[in-house]
Amino acid sequence: TTARRVFEAELADSERRFRELAERVDDLLWTTDGNGVLTYVSPNMGRLLGWPPAVALGKLPHELASGERSKDALQEALDRLRDGSERHVRLLVSYARSTGDIRTFEVRAAGAYRSARLVAIHGTSRDVHEQEIRRRATLAREGQLRAVSDRAPDLLFSTDASGTYTYVSPSIRQLLGHEVDD
Repeated sequence: TTARRVFEAELADSERRFRELAERVDDLLWTTDGNGVLTYVSPNMGRLLGWPPAVALGKLPHELASGERSKDALQEALDRLRDGSERHVRLLVSYARSTGDIRTFEVRAAGAYRSARLVAIHGTSRDVHEQEIRRRATLAREGQLRAVSDRAPDLLFSTDASGTYTYVSPSIRQLLGHEVDD
């Protein structure tokens, strides 16, 4: 019938657009069934991790993670989605590339529910490895600067745009007789 042909053409067009999106987006797109078993992984898994998507299909996401912390975090997230205590999860997970180097990914996932029962999980995994390295380096530098400023004999301080003190060095005690919290 004509209606059926129109429907099939629209469905084929929709599938083509989804494939194009999944292949062009920088993130890894994936879905699972209600048990958490991977049923779809976008083709760019090869570019991001060096593995073909077929390696992941039929596995639980935590089976692909690198390191016990990542495996446990993924399993706990799956448990929270399954029991409905959370509908969306966001976490950092380490994965090993085919070359052996470890990359950090931000995983975001949302459960799909029917009659309060988890039937699927839709997720994205974004490579944030370089961002995570920069974040850790910034935290280390901030710690080093704090250690230096805390030992400085001069009074050091910073304020926000409204003039409120955001930092006052401990030397305020010695120089002015005030406590840092005053």
